[in-house]
Amino acid sequence: MIVIALLTALLLTLEGAALYRIVTRQSDHVLALVCGYPLGVLLNALVFFVVNLIGLSISSSAVYVVHGILLIVLLVLAWKISLSTKHSALSTHSKCPLWLIILCSIFLLATLYSGPYFGTALPSYYWDAFTNWAMRAKISFAAGAFVTEGVIQPQYPIGMHALYMVYMLSGGWNDVFVGVSTALLSCTGFAALFLLLKRSYGSATALLVVTLTTSIPLAMMHLRQGYADIHIALFALLAAVLLDQFMRNGERSSLTLSTLFVACACWLKWEGVYFVLMPWLVVLGLYVMYQRDQLRKVVSCWLLVVGLIAPWSVYVIASGLPLSPHGRSFAINLSAVDTYVDSLFVRGTFGMYWWVMLVMLIAFGFSERRTIKKLPSQYPMLACGLISFIMITGVYLLTQDVKGLIQGDNFSRVMLLPTMLLTQALVVWGASVWKKQR
Repeated sequence: MIVIALLTALLLTLEGAALYRIVTRQSDHVLALVCGYPLGVLLNALVFFVVNLIGLSISSSAVYVVHGILLIVLLVLAWKISLSTKHSALSTHSKCPLWLIILCSIFLLATLYSGPYFGTALPSYYWDAFTNWAMRAKISFAAGAFVTEGVIQPQYPIGMHALYMVYMLSGGWNDVFVGVSTALLSCTGFAALFLLLKRSYGSATALLVVTLTTSIPLAMMHLRQGYADIHIALFALLAAVLLDQFMRNGERSSLTLSTLFVACACWLKWEGVYFVLMPWLVVLGLYVMYQRDQLRKVVSCWLLVVGLIAPWSVYVIASGLPLSPHGRSFAINLSAVDTYVDSLFVRGTFGMYWWVMLVMLIAFGFSERRTIKKLPSQYPMLACGLISFIMITGVYLLTQDVKGLIQGDNFSRVMLLPTMLLTQALVVWGASVWKKQR
């Protein structure tokens, strides 16, 4: 069983690493490997979707054959472009101070212990995981096809379910491997985030971002695995960093990778479409208003992301299911404002994060007031976070989904996304201001 799990993780990593090499044409092997597993999760979802769509039983023979063909194609393409690969630009920023490494390591070690340990040692005990994620995957695994009847939210994308199931094909269902599959996604995803930030902003900024985003109280709990929200937020962080790199260097590869990570989020939950894809589209749309020469690159990536995520929406509609299990009827809920403020600033869900971010946002607005019109192009990470935050606020205060806020069902989980995005963006901005003043 352990050998099968290792081979499965290696399969997804190799597929994703080959895709990374094809997109970037860079010889950064470490970054290719840590980006490989998250990108492999996207490819795995597409493999399961194709197998299910053409009517084959979801079995080891069908899935592994498709994966094998895909891996061979990707490796051949990666090998063909290997002669034209280039070395990625190394960061010229100063080294990370020893005291910061020690301080951040203390927090990261605590997170790394509690997260992967509990995620792999305990079964799927979270209510949402038990009734939705693991349960739907287990039923579909037993049925040999994605079940749309008798399960909760059958219209939800299959990224998480497919990830669970690929580890079970040859050895049967195992709750430990469910945790392993997503724990690997968290570890490799944050490692990729660190390396991408290091490339643009240096080791100190990268270490601060990873430490502070994983130290959010709710994020620490979600890193024990069982929910998809932490992974959507992680894909959003990666997409935002790569979007920032594209706007800084104009390289198509950065925008294409950002597109792929946006698609990853969309294959996990519908929230990925609403609060990751839509802000990303808006920021890019505002960007090309000032950079018309980048229009062709942007449009091609818009078409790519639509092509990657539209098949599931078409499949859901063709199956006679609504696209969302939640209603969106308009309703002004001013009575819920107190609960909204309490959830952000008083409860322990986010600790002191929103107090600090509010102060930093005010400082940012005052400092950058003269260039605020260029926010999407100069600070795309912050723009994505703010748009996501505004959209989520509107959903809970201006629709009947307010019950998720009042009852505490899902508001904090959804708000984790903009909290992590804004934390990342404000740390990057604060670090850049600090370096300028030194």
